[in-house]
Amino acid sequence: MKPTFDLGKGLYVISAVLILIATFLIFLKSPLFFQVAGFQQTESPVEEFELEKQQFIDTLVLYDSQDDMEVDLYIESRLKEMAVGYHLQDYQNLLNLEGITTVIVATEDWTGLDTTGLIEFVETGGDLVIAVRPAPQSTFQRVYQQLGIIEYGGFIETSDVTLNPPFFSLEEKLELSGDAFKQSLLSARLHSDATVVAETRSGHPVLWTYRLGEGEVYFFNGVVLEDSYYAPLITWALAETAAPIYPIVYAGAALLDGFPFPTQTTRLVDGKSEKNYYRQDWWLQMQSLEAKFDLNYTAAAIYPADLGEVNSYDQELELYTRELVLLGGELGAREYEDLSVELPRLKQAVGNYPIVSVLDEEEIRTALPVSPTNQTLWESLSEAFLYGTQVTSFSPYAIYGDERDVQMWRDVTDFLDSIQETYDVPYVPYSEMSKRKQQWEQNEYVIDKQGNELNVTLRYFTDHTYFHFVTADKITATSNCEITKIGEQFYLVRALGPQFSIETE
Repeated sequence: MKPTFDLGKGLYVISAVLILIATFLIFLKSPLFFQVAGFQQTESPVEEFELEKQQFIDTLVLYDSQDDMEVDLYIESRLKEMAVGYHLQDYQNLLNLEGITTVIVATEDWTGLDTTGLIEFVETGGDLVIAVRPAPQSTFQRVYQQLGIIEYGGFIETSDVTLNPPFFSLEEKLELSGDAFKQSLLSARLHSDATVVAETRSGHPVLWTYRLGEGEVYFFNGVVLEDSYYAPLITWALAETAAPIYPIVYAGAALLDGFPFPTQTTRLVDGKSEKNYYRQDWWLQMQSLEAKFDLNYTAAAIYPADLGEVNSYDQELELYTRELVLLGGELGAREYEDLSVELPRLKQAVGNYPIVSVLDEEEIRTALPVSPTNQTLWESLSEAFLYGTQVTSFSPYAIYGDERDVQMWRDVTDFLDSIQETYDVPYVPYSEMSKRKQQWEQNEYVIDKQGNELNVTLRYFTDHTYFHFVTADKITATSNCEITKIGEQFYLVRALGPQFSIETE
């Protein structure tokens, strides 16, 4: 008997299926989907432990208590960030170096400094860091020679530097120039045994090391203040001496600046309205970048001052916010003219989608797309070396809507490739990076060096506790940590518990 088709029942079945499909599609567009599907960021629990002993003090910072202390304040802040136990002392009162392994000179005036005692300290195995170039004084000619300087003159000004440091996996010299690299140096010619880490294009040394007896001299021939592009050079010297292992955040954030970019519907870009161009072309490229580099975008949203654009803006904001969450990102608010007015409008526009971050203006920094340069690469690597962080922001305002865009996207991809090759930091939503920064700032460590063994004890521990480790020696054993080589004599350490150790030859 042939089956018969009941049209009435068939319509009911088809209607039910269509209703189910429509309901599912609506659910996919609902904020509830992202909660049920687990798109919320998982937080790593923070465990707290008691530290049984204090950080051992083996570093001495010599400064001029009667003079400008900007250099000293920067050195102090950096040592604190690197969890170094140090003692501060006026440079004219150098009395006892017992138990000290590293001395840092943070003053340019050496009048009254016990240079004989310092030289003996280095010759018997101590490390000396000159953190600021000294004033040219003929009375110290013999001392300068013992620190690697054969001849010296007066101060010279420069605005370029060439780096030969063991930073990450850089294979070639990095030449940098411009106003950001202005520096005052002591004109000097070095001993042939000195190892130059950084120098000017004309050959004036900026940073070098020099072996003296059983110890080592690290000489920074300039002045470093906060936010200087030369800060990684001082940090490298400290990592070679006082802080062979130091805590970092190890997380990156990719920000969309001015999101979602209010546009005009009448102006044509590549034959399309701006709105359609951003939806169909620009956003497609951003999705491609996110997929390749796992960027987890955070939107730095600004509500438009022109209320005539509000309805259109709200639609765009809701659309792109849903897209962002699907990509694993989040919606944030950029700190702007009046956040108290802006935030309520943003919250009303996006409904149930949470605004999870407020981004400080300083965090936006230089926005891509820009043509990658040595300076932009160094900015990124400096941030990574100092704190283990990357902040990359994207702005569409350099979009041309013609063949120039092809090169622009290629430049952006090349820039992100170069960062990934030299320091492959995991990108997380900005709110997650902020939590890791907070934990890094509040954490306390005890670093204990016993011969060739380095023992680290943490007060707070999470799954995202990382360190940079600098050593020229071969690592022979580790306990309760994972180590990855990320450069010449340079390692990334992930703690697997509140106590871990590293042993070298």
